[in-house]
Formats: sequence, C-alpha cells, structure tokens
Amino acid sequence: MLSYEVLDFIADSYIPLVIIYALLLIGLVAINKGLKLALTYLLVLGAGIIPVYIIWYLDNRLQLWPTLELDYSTHTALALTVVVYLVIYKQKYVNYFVASLIAYGLLMLYQQYHTLLDIITTAVVILPVALAIFLFGKRKLLLNSV
Repeated sequence: MLSYEVLDFIADSYIPLVIIYALLLIGLVAINKGLKLALTYLLVLGAGIIPVYIIWYLDNRLQLWPTLELDYSTHTALALTVVVYLVIYKQKYVNYFVASLIAYGLLMLYQQYHTLLDIITTAVVILPVALAIFLFGKRKLLLNSV
C-alpha cells in the first residue's frame, strides 16, 4: 500500500500535470496553426479558470459552503475545469480525461481532503460555468476559422 505522503504527492501533482498537458496542446496549436489561434485557446482556458477563483473568493466572503457545513473544493473546481477544457478541445482522449478526474476525486476522498458532498456541490456549481465558457469559445473559434 502506498503511504499517505506518496498519495499526497500524487494528488498534488494531478492539477499541474493536466494544466501542463493543456498548455502543451496549446503550444502544438501555435506550432501547427499559428500563434494568434494558440493565444485564443489560451484566453479561452484562462476565461474558464477565472470563475473557479471568483467562486472561491465569494465563498470565503459569504461563507456559502460553510453555511451548509461543507467546503468549496478549489481542487475539484480547477481539476474539473481543466478536464472539461480538454474534453471539449481534445475529444480523442475523453475516456482518459474523465477516468483521471474520477481517480483524482476518489483519491481526494481516500485522503480525506474533502467529503463526497464537497466535491459534488462544487462540481454542480462549476460544471455549467465551465461548459458554457468552453462551448462558447469553441463555437467562436469555429466561426472565426471559416
């Protein structure tokens, strides 16, 4: 069995790794299709990440999750946002992205970072926001490339 520290390291590595992967894909866009398009992809990713921290800030100020005896999971929100971005923009590997996110959620539960309700309530709030931003961005990118 892996120690708590090793599992903690794995959990701490997940978000940086999916962000690096997303940035590498954007780098490939820059190489293959041009810097302007790559910067647009980067802007869309950034626009999707901003609500994660706006909601975190609002939760800290207004105590939304604590009122329900829950905890807003910034880790869930950020991981979900980046994975949704990858699913929408790199559909070839959807199963891997979704499986990795589920494994990350299970690891957070196992390590007792968050409860299942923390993760679910965070996901319910952030998922529609991320989907809206990324689908709108993809639609704009497709319209501009025609």
